[in-house]
Order: sequence, then C-alpha cells, then structure tokens
Amino acid sequence: MLSGGEEGVLVFWQLLTDSRDYLPRLGSDIVGISVSPDQMSYAVMLRDNTIRIFSAVNRSLISSLQGLKMAKLLDNDPFTTGLVVHPATHSLVLNGEPGHLQVFNHLNDRHLTSIEVASFNRVSGTSASRISRPHVDLVQYSLTGLWMATVDSRKSSAQVGQIVSSSTSYLKLWKLDPSDQSYKLVTRIDNPHTNGVNAIAFCPALRKKSEDQEGLLCVSTGRSDGLFRVWELQDVEGGGHVWTCRNTAHHRGLQPGGAAFSSDGSMLAVSFGGIITLW
Repeated sequence: MLSGGEEGVLVFWQLLTDSRDYLPRLGSDIVGISVSPDQMSYAVMLRDNTIRIFSAVNRSLISSLQGLKMAKLLDNDPFTTGLVVHPATHSLVLNGEPGHLQVFNHLNDRHLTSIEVASFNRVSGTSASRISRPHVDLVQYSLTGLWMATVDSRKSSAQVGQIVSSSTSYLKLWKLDPSDQSYKLVTRIDNPHTNGVNAIAFCPALRKKSEDQEGLLCVSTGRSDGLFRVWELQDVEGGGHVWTCRNTAHHRGLQPGGAAFSSDGSMLAVSFGGIITLW
C-alpha cells in the first residue's frame, strides 16, 4: 500500500510484515497516487503541479512532468514578486512553492528551474499549530543579470500570556556562477527595514564599470519605518564581495514606496505617497 501527504514523502507499507519504507524529498505536498495496471510504476501528483513517475522495481525516477507552479499563501497575494523578466534569458521569474522562485519559459510553455531562496523543513502539522513557511516577497536583477536581489519573509508567533504574531524579513544579494548558471548567496541582511520591504532596485553600473566591480548600488525602501537604504558592493580581502549599507535617508516622515535609478545611474527616484523625490 502507498500513502503520502504534506511532508512530501511517499510511504510504502508492507501489510503482511507490518513494516514500511520511505521515498523522501519529493519537493511538494503529495495530493494523489496512482499505480500502473501492470504494477511496474507509480505516478505521484504533487501540489506544485508536478507529476512524477517512479519505477516499482528500484523506485528510481522515470519521468517528471512539470507545469507552472501555483504559489500558496493564505493571507496575502501569492504572486507578490509579480512577473519579472530575466535580463539575459528573457524567461519569466515569479513565485513558486514556498521559499522558492520558479523560472518559466513562456515561449514554449516550459518550466525551466526553481531557485531556493529560503529553505524549510517539510513536516506535517495540525491546524492549531502549523509550521510557518517562508515566502519570497520581491525579486530584482541587475542590468546584465549578474546579480539578483530577493526579499523573503517568514511569519512566527510566540505565546507569552497571549499569542503575538511577528514577521522576519531578509534581504539577500546573489551572484550568478557562470560554471553552472546558478545564483550563489553573497550577503544576507536580516530585517533591513521594520515590518518588511516595499521595493528593491539595482543601479546600472556607473561609468561603464563591470557589475563585478566595487561600487555597484542597490536600493531598498521600508514598509513602515519611513526609510530607504542604499546598499553598495564592496571588495573584501582575499577576493570576493560583500554588500554594506552606504546611505540611509527619509523624507518628511512619509512612508516610501517604489524606487528606481535613471538609465545612466546618476539619479535615484523614490516615491513617498503622491510625491516623487529625486536624489
């Protein structure tokens, strides 16, 4: 007998011996299982719009059918990133399963890959006490796609006399590794703003510098602290990079919204309600 659930593990039950075996880390909640008529293969349907077919002989993966993944978030808009176009591949980047981004080729209707922004353990829980899952709020790319900036958040609750809910957000800067075309985390900033981030944007490289050189800028705006911050790429001894806060600014106690750099990188525009400020 076969079974599975929200922990993403396929369980094989031996009813005669009362023993069981596991096929873990399938990638998403299991919502359906089917056995072929000759009992030589199993088809497992996952909540992220994936069907995986396994051999009944050695439990190896035979085939995987992947469609556009549906992000799931109970309280807010699940597609908080919107549709972001990767500047190099022109593929669509948007929310995927919890803590992930999905890269989708809209020209041939094909799912290309998933990017794990925030990891979490898949465990089953009760409706009264569920494990908080991370959500990717924002994603932006530098002009050539060498750098990627993401903001992810996770809600948590603590009970001291009463239940108090809070949210922790993380601004992460990633660099593309040309050897395997994957993004590697360079810098993580915990709670860059109070109660989350409204917007992030990269500055085009000034004076035709390479995006791999010191001085590249990225801006973030706060959701409720009235601040926007400019982050700068810095070289470190022994090679490598790190992003540090270069400037923090505000305007008349108003809350910032969107932000964007001019095409030559010489000017920054930040909106505060119905006001657009230039810096």
